[in-house]
Amino acid sequence: MNHRLPIILVLLLLGACGHDEARVANGDRAITLAVWLHAGNKQEQQTLQAQVVAFNARQYRIRVNAVILPDSDYNARIQDAADRHQLPDIIEVNSAQLARYAWQSYLRPLDKLLTDESHENLLPQALAANSYEGRLYALPTHLQMPLLYARRDLLATSGIKMPATAWSIDQFQRILQQLAKHDNDGRVLVMAMGPGTTELLLPALRSAGGRLLEQQQELHLRGVLDSGKNIQTLSILAAWQQHGFLSIPSSTSTQDAFYNGNAALSWASMDMGRQYRQRWHEQLIALPLPDFGNGSRLSLSGWGWALTRDSRHAQAAMHFLEFILEDAQINAISNAAYSVPTSQRLLQNWQGSDEGPREEIKLLQQLPRNVFNRIPATPAYPLIQRAFTRTVKGIFAGQDVPGTLHQLAQDLERKTAGFRGS
Repeated sequence: MNHRLPIILVLLLLGACGHDEARVANGDRAITLAVWLHAGNKQEQQTLQAQVVAFNARQYRIRVNAVILPDSDYNARIQDAADRHQLPDIIEVNSAQLARYAWQSYLRPLDKLLTDESHENLLPQALAANSYEGRLYALPTHLQMPLLYARRDLLATSGIKMPATAWSIDQFQRILQQLAKHDNDGRVLVMAMGPGTTELLLPALRSAGGRLLEQQQELHLRGVLDSGKNIQTLSILAAWQQHGFLSIPSSTSTQDAFYNGNAALSWASMDMGRQYRQRWHEQLIALPLPDFGNGSRLSLSGWGWALTRDSRHAQAAMHFLEFILEDAQINAISNAAYSVPTSQRLLQNWQGSDEGPREEIKLLQQLPRNVFNRIPATPAYPLIQRAFTRTVKGIFAGQDVPGTLHQLAQDLERKTAGFRGS
């Protein structure tokens, strides 16, 4: 996706249908829904465009105008439109922003609008990941999570057997040392420290018994974010960097050391699996993340469809959203985004496609449900997310772990004061 291009307007409908077909039988004009989508990858764009075309071709009472916005300024455009009370009928919302938008009253709750059939079919974890204060605000079709990717051949060369369960942290550190002995530069584990750093590392914190914050009647970070368990976990990760085990790709890199054949392991978001599988085929294996003491964990995040407060066509919007939640549509977008489908029916007999995450889904089907966690449901999360990502980069660059986390917790306790009780 070329983010230097202007906003890409995908006007999929009125020209494709005859003038008479765009009217209902009684002569009234069809309802037009404005929909904003994030750009995503090329496959996602094409799939979403095809879904809009299919919906418009299925019936003529509702016309969907879809606008694809660059990821780089997607949230800024939503904030600007909300300030002017000009939000479209439907927007895609990222998990990191959902609580913030719900708290700002940009979104309408969907609990009473969603059909019982759709509600029962969606994964409970997916519904929880798109809820705030007990209300459902977005409808997820697919979800992302970090996994551990490995090369079978390189593990075998180093005498490492495939694990029956997640490696313990002690086992994993011995494996890093063993792999480094057979590696040219010793950098055997890829770990991307980009915008998704917080979601990438949340499973490690939770596996060790830590968390980012405590949310009861108020939001607390001091003594939580800088807890002994979090300090210990980040100290372990920082030690990997200090010992030269980590390969951290640049923010502009699209092909990392694992893809290029220079690393045996990659701790990565699941959507990296497509290019990994295209490169390594049957040599690629997806594994659960290491167990830091309380079992392996996975953090769920992704995009969901939300109805905005400014929409005047809630019933028509839900008609479109129910179409998006059909198994055929969920299957198509899950394969396109290389992600986990949220339909329980699909997951029970997941087939996917040659381009989809078949091995990753098989792994997830074997894991207990208690390994899945959502990101913290607080409107302060985007602020915490950005600050934590910067802090981790500093720690990996050599900053003192306890002192850096203590300072971060104090700063965020002050900066998030306006979100307390939320």
